[in-house]
Amino acid sequence: MRRDGRRAFTLIELLVVIAVIAVLAGILFPVFARAREAARQTACASHFRQLITATLMYTQDYDGYVPYSDLWVQGSQPANGQQMAGVLLQPYLKNLQVLLCPSDPERESARLQSVYGRPAASPDETAWALAVRSDFGVNFQYFAPWTTDGKGVPINMAAVRAPASTIYAADSVWVRDASGRPNGGGNWVVEPPCRYLPDGTDTFSPTGGNRTTYGGWYPGQPLSWLVFGGVWPWHGTRATVSFADGHVKSMAPTQLTAGCDPRDNFAGAITDRQAYLWDLE
Repeated sequence: MRRDGRRAFTLIELLVVIAVIAVLAGILFPVFARAREAARQTACASHFRQLITATLMYTQDYDGYVPYSDLWVQGSQPANGQQMAGVLLQPYLKNLQVLLCPSDPERESARLQSVYGRPAASPDETAWALAVRSDFGVNFQYFAPWTTDGKGVPINMAAVRAPASTIYAADSVWVRDASGRPNGGGNWVVEPPCRYLPDGTDTFSPTGGNRTTYGGWYPGQPLSWLVFGGVWPWHGTRATVSFADGHVKSMAPTQLTAGCDPRDNFAGAITDRQAYLWDLE
């Protein structure tokens, strides 16, 4: 009986090959995952840069005033006169996708469905709903606070004394489930971590009347969507943040509390106003 000189793999050799492939996969897959997330983070930073640039262009056209958003209520339609900053910026952007963070898994169709309970019926509805669930959460208490009737009161950029160290917007989350998992997309506004100086002085921008607030950051409620005031670290442990001068940074939530002692419902105080990143001083 002739043999052709070829030898089959033994079972031991096959197991060794499989083990080597498994080890390589265990090494490479996390590398690929990190590379994909780095690409998403870069895209998110690009979106934020476009959004803050559009914001500054808007202020030039509107005598220095920032675009504002009204308080959204479930079932509201754009036809009722409510304003959303993401919609007001569209003449400068012409792109709704920049409102969405690539690392936020909530897709556009799901955001539209959760806002209306149905698909959007028109381009205006699409734009308005995506502006509501935008991941570009504006520091609204200082830049466009709400009155108790839900109307936004935009401030003038001239009031910002140190634009390069004043947060304008950050990555945001809509809500979290009982286990703490984020869902629903982003949120068009975020809360600052502190409000009062040690002597009780209120640093919030005036509204001309009473104001609406969610109560700031809630570090005492770690599963709450407000644990970071609506800010959310979509990029591992970091969030994309834009500043009032137009630059964009990646920051951890702990960095966002510089100069203040965040406690539930604004119970903490701003301890170093020079280091504090949220107010207009």
